[in-house]
Amino acid sequence: MKKKNLVSVVIPAYNEEAFIERTLQAVHSQDYKPYEVIVVDNASTDETSRIASRYADVYRLEQRGVSRAKNYGAKKAGGNVLFFLDADSVMSRNTLEQTNRLINLGLVGGSFVSGIIDPSLKDRVFGRAFSLMCYYKRIFSMCAFCRKDIFVHMNSEHNVYNENVAQTI
Repeated sequence: MKKKNLVSVVIPAYNEEAFIERTLQAVHSQDYKPYEVIVVDNASTDETSRIASRYADVYRLEQRGVSRAKNYGAKKAGGNVLFFLDADSVMSRNTLEQTNRLINLGLVGGSFVSGIIDPSLKDRVFGRAFSLMCYYKRIFSMCAFCRKDIFVHMNSEHNVYNENVAQTI
């Protein structure tokens, strides 16, 4: 029997009132259970927190920064798999199921492009993406997953999401 991992979906947000509801509805339409949803609001000046609170646990940071928000969300996460999603991204209905399947196959992390998985790209996309994550001790994706124990281990030496460097990758 395949293990059903608790997946923590971590969404950093700053002034995303135009997109956050659609993003959260897509998360809640997943075929996969169990999951939890954490939105970390980066001191938004719009209705982002109010809208997100209808769908997720919301934490508000007064210091802005997407990396800071992702690291904070990871600390609050109760799942053994972390799934980082941008607040303006919509995942396909099977994204979390595919994430669980890949974790159960032994992958420790990777990334999706628009939530679509092409099995023929598995070694290039997932292997290469995670190799870069390990090499740079950073995660560079808008839609990435990682086992929480690996994230914690990588974060013990450096913040996986560097809070002091603006990254445009």
